[in-house]
Amino acid sequence: MKSSIPMLLAGLLASALAQAAPVCPSRDFAIFFKAFAEDAQLQADFTAHTLVEQRLQAGPEGPQPVVRKLEPALRPDLSQLSSERVAANGLIREIALPDRVYLRDQRGEVLQAFIFEQADCWALARVEDWSPSDALKSVKTPDDAAPGVRALQRGDAYEQLGQGEIKPIDKQLFIAALNSYLDAVDQGSAYAAYSAAAISLSGMAPRLSYQRLEQLLRLSSATVPEGALMLASFYCDEGQYRPDDNTCKHPQKALEALRQSAAMGSGNAFNELGSVYARGEIVPAQPARSLACYTEAVAHGADWADFNAQEMIKRGARADKDQPCL
Repeated sequence: MKSSIPMLLAGLLASALAQAAPVCPSRDFAIFFKAFAEDAQLQADFTAHTLVEQRLQAGPEGPQPVVRKLEPALRPDLSQLSSERVAANGLIREIALPDRVYLRDQRGEVLQAFIFEQADCWALARVEDWSPSDALKSVKTPDDAAPGVRALQRGDAYEQLGQGEIKPIDKQLFIAALNSYLDAVDQGSAYAAYSAAAISLSGMAPRLSYQRLEQLLRLSSATVPEGALMLASFYCDEGQYRPDDNTCKHPQKALEALRQSAAMGSGNAFNELGSVYARGEIVPAQPARSLACYTEAVAHGADWADFNAQEMIKRGARADKDQPCL
């Protein structure tokens, strides 16, 4: 009888431990997370005892990631992951297999990554906050009063971070950069319009519609030489690869944008105008005007402009004051 008592106690202890152990919702990460996001108890049960947190802080070369370990008392509020809170705050929650979830907004002000590790079940191991807003607060520039300057700085910071070695977050950083630039555009920044079009056309960020890209480039082209130059290229290729014969789809619009960029002092635009008048693809070939444009490009410091001017002279082009570049 006495020998059965320890066995009975051991059985009761094992039963109690089994009852106390949290039940894993699923080893399938997407199913697990959907349960985790809605249940505070699951969040407590399946968060690592020492959670790793990453934030950005100001550095000499822009916002830089810093990491610290959080004891349980300092854990972030995970209720923000619930479907109700996500919808109420106008956020986007994206499950990215195999092990993480991204939380972002439409303006580029919020970008967080929640990274899990798998053992017997999943557990939240790391929270990364990639928003540079706090790190940028201490950065003062002469343009602080300009429209949308903080949103523009935020977009630049995201883009700079995305060009580093921090995969797989880089795609999210470029999305946040585009959203930040568009936020700056809504606040009146013409340069942000150029930046938004540029990052979209580069393929790093999502592709905007033709109409939206044209709108952004036209907005920037009035005051940003690079914007007018990009608009000229866009009118020729519509953001796609040029055909083998290098045909420009909208030649007169492209020429007008090139001239607009050159008039604002863009050496690259003068250089491109020189090539336009030399090749005769958009307008009939005009050697003297081509030389005049290359000469202006040299004066504005454009690469290869002097070589191009000398090549035109070798081909017989001569300066003609009645055929200026503009």
